[in-house]
Amino acid sequence: MQSRLASLLERNGFTLYTPFRTHDLPGTIFTLSRDHNGRWVEFPVSEYDETFSVPSATLFPKEGEAVEFSDALSETFTFDSSAVLDLASALVNTELASQWSSEFTLQLGDPKRIHRISLARLGGMRDDISDDLRSLLKNREATGILSNAYIVVETLTVENISIKLSVDPRLQGTISAEKLGQLAKANATASLNGNRSIVVESNCPLIIGYKAIQFPSGLLRDSVSSSGVTDLSVVSASSLGETKRNQ
Repeated sequence: MQSRLASLLERNGFTLYTPFRTHDLPGTIFTLSRDHNGRWVEFPVSEYDETFSVPSATLFPKEGEAVEFSDALSETFTFDSSAVLDLASALVNTELASQWSSEFTLQLGDPKRIHRISLARLGGMRDDISDDLRSLLKNREATGILSNAYIVVETLTVENISIKLSVDPRLQGTISAEKLGQLAKANATASLNGNRSIVVESNCPLIIGYKAIQFPSGLLRDSVSSSGVTDLSVVSASSLGETKRNQ
């Protein structure tokens, strides 16, 4: 079953990033592959600053563009739904968290920003693809698996994210400061909210959604015009989401 959060992002043209990212901005190349739990997630082939041999400022403004959503980007999940654990895993040790609580509420804070690289700009970056990456992608093309490579052209970033855990009544008052410290991952802090709940908050922006195109083989050619890129369409969020859910 698709989460309300994924549905909300898809209505706005974005595919939910699983798990959330801290720095995979436009220019990132990924493949859809199974993780150790058998779920289909985005595995980076190259992060945005490894794809091209030019500074990221050449691709998009660092500050991005502010964007608003008509609905609050928040949702409550249960820990027995394995498909959503990757969302929480950006901030918390999910194994430990699931021992303390049966559910968590995810809240995504303002401001929300988009970073984008136009297809016309992307087409003009053909000569700036790093040599090592070009060699890797040509090998994928030769073995027929380049079609599973996507390049991100737009991302949705939230300024902060918080997770609220409702503590199991049997464990209330027993969670030590040491255990609390083990709960939060890097770039996050955990605090008790009375005895009944724990709040984990990030101290850095997170990328929660993206738009992407299949990596165009024209970017690997020396003699193909950039129109081979600009004529391509962004893969629909519903199509990518369906692929991740059903493969």
